[in-house]
Amino acid sequence: MTIEWLAENALAILVTWRSGSMGGHAVADVLFGDVNPSGKLPMSFPRNVGQIPVHYDHKNTGRPIDKASGSLTERYRYLNTPNSPLYPFGFGLSYRTFVVEHLQLYVPTVAADQDVRLAVTVRNAEQRDGQEVVQVHDDWRWKVEAGVFEIYVGGNSDASLKATLTVANTLREPVEHPAASPA
Repeated sequence: MTIEWLAENALAILVTWRSGSMGGHAVADVLFGDVNPSGKLPMSFPRNVGQIPVHYDHKNTGRPIDKASGSLTERYRYLNTPNSPLYPFGFGLSYRTFVVEHLQLYVPTVAADQDVRLAVTVRNAEQRDGQEVVQVHDDWRWKVEAGVFEIYVGGNSDASLKATLTVANTLREPVEHPAASPA
């Protein structure tokens, strides 16, 4: 689904998939400001069909990283559109402003079979209550190899707050990851 024309010409876009029998009431609560929207997109929206598939962990095309920008997402350039998706995975607007800051890795170097623990501060910069969904993105693989990994935290997959994690050894067998639990 590409909606670039709609994004350029509509005053607002509200996406509600399978909102259930109370969906109309929920939408009304958001539109009239009774509830602060805090939902996030479960997928990226491409700018046009030529970008499909577009997602945050796409495979390298084999072309080199753009040395001028230093960006990992600038592996190649489209001639008629930016490389970035129209709306990245996790995008969502709010009536409030949230600040995500102070990312801390408890241990910056771990063995391949160790858990990684981190903390981040999420602050509502407004006077009224609101909720924010914070996401953690990494380039971790199920088969863990030694190396340096960047962990990004923020409101969507374009997050810029990052920490560097070093994995000291390689684990050749797949790692079973239990469901994440709050620290």
